[in-house]
Amino acid sequence: MKISKLFLSAALIFIFPLTANAATIVFDSVINGAQANGGDRTRSAAVGNAAMTFDTESMLFSWFIGWEDSNLSGPVTAIHFHGPATARENAGVVIPVFDPGNFPAIDSTLTNPEFGSAMLIDDQANDLMANLWYINIHTAENPGGEIRGQVTGGPGLSNPVVPLPGAAWLFLSGIAGLLIVKRRNIA
Repeated sequence: MKISKLFLSAALIFIFPLTANAATIVFDSVINGAQANGGDRTRSAAVGNAAMTFDTESMLFSWFIGWEDSNLSGPVTAIHFHGPATARENAGVVIPVFDPGNFPAIDSTLTNPEFGSAMLIDDQANDLMANLWYINIHTAENPGGEIRGQVTGGPGLSNPVVPLPGAAWLFLSGIAGLLIVKRRNIA
């Protein structure tokens, strides 16, 4: 009888959707000179990649950015997320990843790959979800950015998102099925 009450309680909680619709959304970026300066190119042969996640409940945005140093025109002077902008537009800094000249407290030691996280506000999250951010890696020879990559992904694109209530419902449905099968085997 205890299992039935426990099952009924759990079922009632998850039959009615929870108000939270949290999800972790995945983004990526291919970084190169062809995208730099709003598509005007820098002719840089350097390339890079980035993987990012955004937690819609906590508003935590996390990144992992790597690039090929050997084909850059010189040492990296700054790395930023910029937006809002399409691939053919330029925009201001949204998140400084590495920029000791202008934001020394953010990250004063360059590592390759760079990784970190930041809390977003609603407007930033909306622009990110609309794919209106890009990553810019700057050098002294290309202060406007030597290589750049549009941040893409999010819901409805190539990255499936399973909201937490949906995932919990799927999990509990499986458990309920196992309990029903077990109960039939006992009887």
